[in-house]
Amino acid sequence: MIGAHTDSPCLKVKPVSKSTGGGCQTLNVETYGGGLWYTWFDRDLGLAGRVLVRDGSKLQHRLVKIDKPVLRIPMLAIHLQKNLYQEGFKPNFQEHLKPILATMRKAPKPAANNGNTSSNTSSSSLAAPTSPNGTNHATASADITDSHHPLLLQMVADELGCNVEDIVDFELNLCDVQRGVLGGAQDEFVFVGRLDNLASCYTALEALTDATADGSTLDSETAVWSVAMFDHEEVGSDSAQGAGGPVMRDTVTRVARQLAEVNHLACHPLRFVSMYQLDQRHTYTGGLAPAWYSAECIAQSCSSHGTAGQRIDHTQYCLTVHCISCACMPTTRSILSAGQQIWQH
Repeated sequence: MIGAHTDSPCLKVKPVSKSTGGGCQTLNVETYGGGLWYTWFDRDLGLAGRVLVRDGSKLQHRLVKIDKPVLRIPMLAIHLQKNLYQEGFKPNFQEHLKPILATMRKAPKPAANNGNTSSNTSSSSLAAPTSPNGTNHATASADITDSHHPLLLQMVADELGCNVEDIVDFELNLCDVQRGVLGGAQDEFVFVGRLDNLASCYTALEALTDATADGSTLDSETAVWSVAMFDHEEVGSDSAQGAGGPVMRDTVTRVARQLAEVNHLACHPLRFVSMYQLDQRHTYTGGLAPAWYSAECIAQSCSSHGTAGQRIDHTQYCLTVHCISCACMPTTRSILSAGQQIWQH
């Protein structure tokens, strides 16, 4: 089993990114992971991530990448920080890491509502179930425009080939658009960012695919070859996609059950009722019970909870969110070690 992680330190666009300063439109961003943030100044920066798009009566996740330098975090001139080499560069993340999107003079003004409500009309059937508090799609569209510059939303919409009104929400990261190259006198070096840990992801997948290229390789193999690539390692791994989540444990357990034809590895959570909040424990035949924990160590999101709440038949099932009150699993190494112990058991 080879373990690696897919994430790298970066700057993430905040849920409310719209800001201005110095006659420019800027974006509010936050740091993700432990990055060398001074290296992000004077870089050609683009945007990449996923966007939640309304498509008729459905919501779709779409990947987007704006692969051109649309953002810039300018460095302060040396004559305005003469003590740089004596005192070091100490930027204020809240103020100094805001990338410039456009000047106020060049940025387009928000377009007035011209009465075109085709997007909202076609998805009106979705408004009631997705907005328990009565908020309709028109209000939701207005909210995202209030939170983000129209120019940013238009760039994302153009890249996806959709209307701005169809954008429900997004998770965007800043990324360096400079291409990676081979360097050194003999081209023996790879000059590119994010080698930690994408290099391990690439070599692990190459090793697995190359080793199994010949179909007869596994005929006499008794072990299970696998590659595990996790997200959120840079922030502690305690998320649904991280090594601290239940995915690896559950996967190894299911594989072990299939191979050994045993069913004694699992333990029912009701044997450990103290691990759950007193007034929100789930019961046998009590319906679906998605969990919630603030440390992001289990499969939770507004998307998963909201979708489950709208998809189930409430006449036959109930939906109770139970809160876990205990600390959860740590990092990639420990979860892989636990998997090996289950396997041996």
